[in-house]
Amino acid sequence: MKLRHRVRGNPDGPPIVFLHGGSFTGRMWLDIADMLPEFHSIIPDLPGHGKSADRCLTSLEQAADDIADLIRTLFEDRPVHLIGLSFGGYASLHLLIRHPDLIKRAMISGVHAGSMPNPKLMILATTLSSPLMRFRWFRKKMIKMMGLDDYSLASDTEGRANATPKTMRKVGKLAVEFDVRKQISEIATPTLLLAGTKEHPMILDDLPFFQSAMKNCRSMRVPGMGHGWCGEDPALFAETVRAWLNQKTLPKVLEPIRSKDT
Repeated sequence: MKLRHRVRGNPDGPPIVFLHGGSFTGRMWLDIADMLPEFHSIIPDLPGHGKSADRCLTSLEQAADDIADLIRTLFEDRPVHLIGLSFGGYASLHLLIRHPDLIKRAMISGVHAGSMPNPKLMILATTLSSPLMRFRWFRKKMIKMMGLDDYSLASDTEGRANATPKTMRKVGKLAVEFDVRKQISEIATPTLLLAGTKEHPMILDDLPFFQSAMKNCRSMRVPGMGHGWCGEDPALFAETVRAWLNQKTLPKVLEPIRSKDT
C-alpha cells in the first residue's frame, strides 16, 4: 500500500517531502508548505496515521522504506529535499541511512541520537497514556504541551484521533528505543539539525553529537521555542527551510552550537 499524500506548491519547483510528528498527519505542514509556493511539496501521512492508517506501523525502517517507495514512484531517480519533525525526524534519519541517493538536502528537528534514560519507564508511560488519545481533552493537552494552539491538528475531520492507541504505543516504543549512534557517520547528505531551546534536554544535548558525527551536518538552537516550533513560529520555520534548501544565510535568530568529540 502506497502512503497517502497531499501536494502543494509549484509542480515544476524543487520537490520537498515533509514528514509529520507522531499522532499528527500531513495536515500539520499545510500552512508552512503554502509559505513555500516555489517548491513542490509532497506531504504524506506516515504509516498508521490519518489516511495511511491502513498501513500498519511496524518499524522506523519500514516507514523510511515506504517514504522511499513514494519518492521513487513520484520522482523516479530525481532526488528531493526532506523535512522531518519528531517522529518524522526519526524516520528521516533512517531514510538518510537507507536511501541516501533519494535526498538532496535535509532539515530535521526534535530528535535525539540514542540512549534515552529510563526506557522501560518511558515505554510504560506511553502504554498507559495511549488509550487517552481517544479523548479530545487529552489531545488538546498534548497540543498545548508542544507549544501549538491549533487543536484540530490532533484530530481528523470528524474529530477522531489521527492514530489508534496501538499505533501510538508503537510510536512511543520506537522513539524510546531509537539509536543511530553507530550508523550516523554513514550520512553524508547536507543536513540541518534543529531544536528549540525549550526542548527536552536530551534532544538539546545531542545537537553537538550530530554535528560532529555526520559529515555535512550543521546543528542550531531556536531561541524560546519548544518541540513544535513549526507551529509556534511557522514564518521562521518556512524562512529557515527556504534558506537551508537554497544554500543561503540562515535566519540570524538561530543559535549555532559547538561540536564535541564523538
